[in-house]
Amino acid sequence: MKRWIAVSAAAALLGCGKSSSPVYDGGIVGTPPSGSNGFSFTPTDGAALVVGPIACTSGTVTAHFSGLLVGFSGYPNFCGFVRSHGIDCAESKGSSTFVGFEILKAGLASVTSVGAGTYDVNTIVSVGAEYVMTGASVTVNDATCNDTGPNPDTNPVGGTITITSASAADVKGSLDLTWTGGGFSGPFEVVGCTVGLDVCGLVNGGTTGCSGCF
Repeated sequence: MKRWIAVSAAAALLGCGKSSSPVYDGGIVGTPPSGSNGFSFTPTDGAALVVGPIACTSGTVTAHFSGLLVGFSGYPNFCGFVRSHGIDCAESKGSSTFVGFEILKAGLASVTSVGAGTYDVNTIVSVGAEYVMTGASVTVNDATCNDTGPNPDTNPVGGTITITSASAADVKGSLDLTWTGGGFSGPFEVVGCTVGLDVCGLVNGGTTGCSGCF
């Protein structure tokens, strides 16, 4: 799936906000999840990106957001790579594999931070005044970043994401992701990654993207 952020709203809204102190540089603590059912992948690195809750105004409408992204890369220094090339380029590393997921909360009133719980993948559910959106992606790149992984339209990633704790510094939980011909599961702990991004600027018409293969 050539898109880490599967929910289109999340593509514009998730990052880390603007850089703050202390600065976190990412990394996997302990043993990461691993591939199964024909999918051979043990991550080299990983990081968590956390935002909000924040409020963004576009015209006369103020919307509230919070979110969490976690990525597992087959290349080293994932956090540094994202800082240099942008969040949208996380999947644009040649001859490499990437697995990521996101959880986004949105509403017209204040929303809570993404916290402990078990979330079904690729769903949009209403919880009180909040909408909770989730997604997951698997990218298997050849040398020129042609994605040879599962097609998200015909072979979507399903399963569950369990978060036991989440902060800007550290995210813990477990994954049980599945798709036809593959899986990725196990407990995880990843360090946060501080990335400077004007989230509300994106909401109000700014753009981000990836234009290369690295």
